[in-house]
Amino acid sequence: MSDNEDRPGDAAKTRPKNREVENEMIRPPVTKGKPPRSATDPHGNSEGMGESKEGAAPPGNIHEGEGTRVNPDAFRARAGEPGRATLLRSKELPVERHFDDLQSLYRALAREDVAPSAEFSDHLVPGEGPPHARVMLVGEQPGDHEDRTGHPFVGPAGRLLDECLQEAGMPWDEVFVTNAVKRFKFVQRGKRRLHQRPKTDEIAHYRWWLAEEIRLVDAPTIVTLGAVALQAVTGRRQTLASLRGEVGEWEGHRLVATVHPSFLLRIRGANDRAAEHARLVHDLHRAVRLG
Repeated sequence: MSDNEDRPGDAAKTRPKNREVENEMIRPPVTKGKPPRSATDPHGNSEGMGESKEGAAPPGNIHEGEGTRVNPDAFRARAGEPGRATLLRSKELPVERHFDDLQSLYRALAREDVAPSAEFSDHLVPGEGPPHARVMLVGEQPGDHEDRTGHPFVGPAGRLLDECLQEAGMPWDEVFVTNAVKRFKFVQRGKRRLHQRPKTDEIAHYRWWLAEEIRLVDAPTIVTLGAVALQAVTGRRQTLASLRGEVGEWEGHRLVATVHPSFLLRIRGANDRAAEHARLVHDLHRAVRLG
């Protein structure tokens, strides 16, 4: 789920803004028509997860003839658990071009991207944080408040994430935060814009851009917040409950999968909510130790 409810207007002041990105760069005009090839993936695959063309096999995969097969060691759990060794496998991404920095990446995204459907906002929300952070947090998508401000994680779930990170000993100046899907997907209900979960092809639509974002930040540790983020990073749907808190390795990065903080906001019982809060802090603290 996304962080889709409003919070007090000074929420965005709790963390440093990404000085590399200007607001006018991340609010492109609405564009209609068929998305350009790079708006889905560099090879024009609508799913964004197709096989690489010959001669362009990405790192971590084994090239075979006209396609690639996934290297079973591409994401191998550590801590000596043979049963988990091949649970998280990365689905290959085509490799066609790279950017020199995040600013260039976000400019290209704003220039080339077309929303996957009319259900999405016409605003793009890029990631924020130090360009070479120790830890990278990947959420699902911007929420209503993020869409209005242009900054990630500034709604109620973002405030809760702030609290959990502080308890886990993870300073904001060492964290890069972003979302798998770069636009807010919603349905209008009166004056409210209600979050809608992105579909598989919509996650795939932004997956190449996320992979390039991950490459540029190059954080030693990646934390996926929720199942959508985990799917976006690895390219495969995973059962989050069985993988939560485990330490894996993906394309040279350590990876910790945990819940999105919005999950805690939906828990009604105070005791249950406190227990899940403690688990999220524990998962984040584990990522701090790794980073």
